[in-house]
Amino acid sequence: MTDRDQPGEPVRTYPIRAVSQLTGISVDLLRVWERRYQAVQPSRGGRGRVYLDSDVCRLNLLRRLVDAGHAIGTIAGLSDRELDALADAQDAIGQRAGRVPGVARRPIRADLSVLKNAVQNYDGETLDREMARLAALMGPTALVRDVVQPVMCWVGEQWEAGSIGIAQEHIASMSLRNLLGSLVRSYSRSRSGPSVVFATPTGQYHEFGILCAALIAVGGGLSAVYLGTDVPADDIVRTANAKSACAVVLGVAVANPEHDAASAVSTVAQGVGDGVEVWVGGCQNEALRARLREFRATYVGDFDELERHLVRIGADCSTTNQRAPRARHRARHRSPPLPINRTAS
Repeated sequence: MTDRDQPGEPVRTYPIRAVSQLTGISVDLLRVWERRYQAVQPSRGGRGRVYLDSDVCRLNLLRRLVDAGHAIGTIAGLSDRELDALADAQDAIGQRAGRVPGVARRPIRADLSVLKNAVQNYDGETLDREMARLAALMGPTALVRDVVQPVMCWVGEQWEAGSIGIAQEHIASMSLRNLLGSLVRSYSRSRSGPSVVFATPTGQYHEFGILCAALIAVGGGLSAVYLGTDVPADDIVRTANAKSACAVVLGVAVANPEHDAASAVSTVAQGVGDGVEVWVGGCQNEALRARLREFRATYVGDFDELERHLVRIGADCSTTNQRAPRARHRARHRSPPLPINRTAS
């Protein structure tokens, strides 16, 4: 029981996902704070960690103080009363500086304006260099969620609005595609976990969803077999069986009248061995999603859901905050849906 627990009050508990949303601390970082610094000590329930109201309050306070510049390693061992006193002192300093008490200074994880300016200025070299720098500093999950996904959404919106042209979109797509592919290969070399195959079926050319999914998987210790886009269903099946994959991840972005994506998913689901799971993501067409659910396949709507499936087959999400290996190319919330390339193919 912490300082904040009150005897006789009804006990409310929260799963880790809810705590992440309530505190603004990512699930990966929560696990690091618990394992490395014993910031809180949640109990274990039948479905994972179980947090109390007092844990949520303490984590919110720790996050505020960390955002204000305190190192988690120096404050995690303090009692709740000591943390309150430290926060009060921090608020007093903020008041003297003209800031609103209780409003923490949020750290900027990545300055996306540098990337956006590079795209607008046709500056592929700066874009490559900045992306490589961020990849070296951030773990795979953070890179996907905080950099790749928002940048590609921005590029798509700008292209649709006519603010940037095809050339700028291609510069952005090529830079991100090269970086993600390089990171997936770099991580995969050292991974010995279960294999997962990533591909899009014939007629599907939007690959950022499966590239991001593959990066999160290898960041969690799994071995990714990345086949790319427009792959015949029979070839996906042969690869999955040859690599003894435990899962196949398929990106299906749109309904293509020339190629029946649902039929391809059905072929893969029926062709892989018993026990091999088939996950499908990226589709924004409700009619197509309804067809996909008819098969022995699971529709994955966002990265949180993907992560839960990856953990279930053996991924260690505590590893997803590690720094990325050096990319072998020129160095020169509920989360959003699995990203598809909304820009020109």
